[in-house]
Amino acid sequence: MNRSNMMKLTIDINNLGVMLLYYGRDQEAFEMFTGAIQVMMHASKGALVLPMRDTRVSRAYRILTKYQHNSSMHHQKRAERDDVVFSQGIRLPENIFHQSPVLCQLQSAIVLFNTALTLQLQPGEKGFARADSLYRMSYDLATVLHPLPDEVGSIEMLLLMGLLNNMSKLNNDLGNFTLARTLCHSLSSFISSLTVSTTSTLGKHMNRLLFNCLFLEPPTAAGAA
Repeated sequence: MNRSNMMKLTIDINNLGVMLLYYGRDQEAFEMFTGAIQVMMHASKGALVLPMRDTRVSRAYRILTKYQHNSSMHHQKRAERDDVVFSQGIRLPENIFHQSPVLCQLQSAIVLFNTALTLQLQPGEKGFARADSLYRMSYDLATVLHPLPDEVGSIEMLLLMGLLNNMSKLNNDLGNFTLARTLCHSLSSFISSLTVSTTSTLGKHMNRLLFNCLFLEPPTAAGAA
């Protein structure tokens, strides 16, 4: 298995994880995303053999094999959430895979975002600290992705909007109100800077996330007291 095949496997694992997340199968989705991270790490080091001794990789590969042989999922879609978390996992594009460093970096940022999202969607705050760390890693990668091919520009925009939205919500829940407000303002400014048709899929996400900014504003110091 060469590096290109390893990265293609990462795409397959991530995208199945997105589908599992959509159907509310959070644990399996989490195992897919963590497995994808490990495959990417080994591919970046030039490994030519899947590290099947790594339990995260072996579990992800087992789940992938299971659903490849049984493509139908008889499960209900995840119930819509009442809060402002951007709960849509992001798929890796299958038809524009290249080995360029910048696209590999985009893939890494997306998989990290999806992993963090799965932790944020868990009940309670148990996974929040780890989710925050993964979001930060994803954001650091996503903000230096230049130049990107035009065909993945909308994916980068969606990733950045999802990151700023979810990081603001997460820090608001953790009581980091100053940081949450800064991230919220960054989200609003970023969306306002984009020139995208409001009727496009990306435009609809923009409208929703811009509306979220009204609810992501944390309380003032007086209100918090």
